[in-house]
Amino acid sequence: MTKTFDETIAAAKETLGDFSLHEFNIVKQFDLLICNGDEPIFDLTLRLTASGNRALTILCKEIYSLSINQFSFGFLQITGLEVIDISSRQWERKNWEVKDYESGRLHFYCNSVAIASVNDKRI
Repeated sequence: MTKTFDETIAAAKETLGDFSLHEFNIVKQFDLLICNGDEPIFDLTLRLTASGNRALTILCKEIYSLSINQFSFGFLQITGLEVIDISSRQWERKNWEVKDYESGRLHFYCNSVAIASVNDKRI
């Protein structure tokens, strides 16, 4: 059985303690997987870091309307990630809106989202 986003947040908090996604503001890894079939499907894996060497990996399945606005070289720095449940809108295969909550550097919709892994290397 697939865990809900809230369940994966709760599991991540067991490792990292109480946190907000807004704290994870540097995109260290951005992997876009294209699954070709009759209709291409895009999955996105984001590796985000926060101060104190904390990191988490977010897996987004079936992404749509991806927008990235990066005006410098190096890591994509965002003001923080916001994940919004939009399933009540009943858009086909668009249950989540994921965005940089303040600067708009990253924005997309997806069918599912989950925290795939966490890492806490605080000293």
